Amino acid sequence: MTEFEERLDAQLAGGKKPARGPGGKFSSTSPAAGPEIDITVIGQVVQIPFDLWSVSQGVPELKISNDESIMLAKPVKQLLDHYVPQIPEIAWAWISLSAVSYSIMKSRLALIAEIRKNKPSSERRMDAARVANANSSTKTQGHGGSHPSNVFPSLDQIQKPAV
Repeated sequence: MTEFEERLDAQLAGGKKPARGPGGKFSSTSPAAGPEIDITVIGQVVQIPFDLWSVSQGVPELKISNDESIMLAKPVKQLLDHYVPQIPEIAWAWISLSAVSYSIMKSRLALIAEIRKNKPSSERRMDAARVANANSSTKTQGHGGSHPSNVFPSLDQIQKPAV
């Protein structure tokens, strides 16, 4: 081997001389694999969007069961093993952030759902009417406005215009 090859190998190895096996070939030692992700952990992560959806809509049936989450987790694990065989440390930080965000959001969404549930329906209708009135008062009718007209002519009016 030439001196150039040795220096190039040293640079590629980060300043360390790479290990070579018999015949001058590099040894095939692979870096240690990271911890294996358990299928149940993946299943719990898969449940997160369904739990949030359930709370936000006030429909408990939108949650998925543990069996359903495991059914989804199996192909997710296969995809992770294929595309990300070794999970980088920064990915664990993102996973932790999403888990904490989930627990914080879930409690807030449950609080909002409880407030809405306890709010009398007449108040909800009054709030909806206020929003509708505010929206209609800001719209201009007829041509030339920035919004479409609220009043559409009938077919008879189009065919026989008023004189």
